[in-house]
Amino acid sequence: MTESRPSANRMLRTFAVLLSLIFFVVIFSIIVGVRPNDYMSFMRPPTVNWLKGETSLFDSNAHGFYFMPWSLLLFIPTVWVPPAIGQGMLSVLTLIGVIMAVKVFGEGVPLWLKSLASVPFCLFVLIISGNLDGVVLLGFCLSIWAIKSHQPFLLATGLWLATLKPINILPLLLFVPVLTWPWSWKDKLKGLSLVLISSILSFPLFGWDWPLRYYSYITSTPPLDFPIVTLWKFGNQFNVPILLLLTISVIIIGISAIHLISNGFNMVTFSMTTAAWMFITPYALIIHYVLLIPAFLITARFLKGWSVLFFLASYLPLLRVPFGYDIIYIDLLYPLVLWMSAIYILRFREHIPEHQLIPGT
Repeated sequence: MTESRPSANRMLRTFAVLLSLIFFVVIFSIIVGVRPNDYMSFMRPPTVNWLKGETSLFDSNAHGFYFMPWSLLLFIPTVWVPPAIGQGMLSVLTLIGVIMAVKVFGEGVPLWLKSLASVPFCLFVLIISGNLDGVVLLGFCLSIWAIKSHQPFLLATGLWLATLKPINILPLLLFVPVLTWPWSWKDKLKGLSLVLISSILSFPLFGWDWPLRYYSYITSTPPLDFPIVTLWKFGNQFNVPILLLLTISVIIIGISAIHLISNGFNMVTFSMTTAAWMFITPYALIIHYVLLIPAFLITARFLKGWSVLFFLASYLPLLRVPFGYDIIYIDLLYPLVLWMSAIYILRFREHIPEHQLIPGT
């Protein structure tokens, strides 16, 4: 019996890895060519135009460019090579972000669950679109790792990557100041150095009025509405009173705040906060759900069986194939169940291993 059990475990792990690879190939084949390519439409042309001196960003010659201006430092090397390779360079960073998420948040998680965490549906869509959310995930993971190991310059790198697309980084911005509060002012400045330097240099490089142009551009030319997945869009679609939506959001924020205060700033509360924000954020797409990989890993650490169902919930967007975008609101179930699972862990799991905590408060 003792010899057959390790053998069975190895077979289970091998099956999980093979299943993950099959998922990758099948889902990749389903969605390839279906979605417009964000890299080819919104990243590469504005970068080329800026290098030619035809745009200062956030104008008609930089259509769809909603990133921070210093993101051009990341895009410029990709335009020196053919488009497929350029997008592949961003995809490599995305996969590194997933690997880092498993490393930073996957301690104590079985290998087969790590395999599932590495292949959520949103990852395939993200790789096809070539957007930056995997790079933002890498920034999240490097920042948390830097705080745990007290490495200011690693934190600087993480924050720089995370702020390239600052749409849904509020959870990180909430945790970083609190967890680095005991650091010296010198180390804090080191941690902010790359973002500060990039922000200062952006004014002479992209125009002294670039923040005003950014605001004007994003309000006059907002992103497409049909792929947006938010509680607020759900309310508009079904004529739910705005007061009810606000009440739901306040309840989620209040419950999260209570558990954050009572349990401190740790891996579980970070996952809870990330999932809560992805549910109530004013702007989210399915590709943004890659930022929920840490929340899934924390859930898998404590609720192994339920995590399989949560993994399947990440594939609910496939229902758009037969039913269209009218049921896009069903995607919200994924961050909602991850948030609820984090609340359950904080309320009913009395012994959270010390290695899961972030040193700080």
